[in-house]
Amino acid sequence: MCYQSELNRFIRYGIPAGVLVYLFLSLEPLFKKSPTLIKISSYGDTSYTTYLLHTFIVPAVPILLIYLGLTSKSFALISCLVITFIASYFAYHFFEKRLISFIK
Repeated sequence: MCYQSELNRFIRYGIPAGVLVYLFLSLEPLFKKSPTLIKISSYGDTSYTTYLLHTFIVPAVPILLIYLGLTSKSFALISCLVITFIASYFAYHFFEKRLISFIK
């Protein structure tokens, strides 16, 4: 019984997920040709920086907003997203990118 549910789960979710990954990977050469897509894909370079910085920004922003008297949850969410994006972009371009080129 357990084997059957695992097989159904693999067929239902695993195979379509694998096909989607394959399709997106096969589109990669198109990203290298289009200037607009190159710009969009450059935001992906900051993903690790975003991962590192969000752990500090997400808890700090709501505390700061509450201190300032701004208690809207949607404003806090948008603020977290915008501040994380901006901080990640600058941290990547001014620190991480330079550190990578220095190490190489």
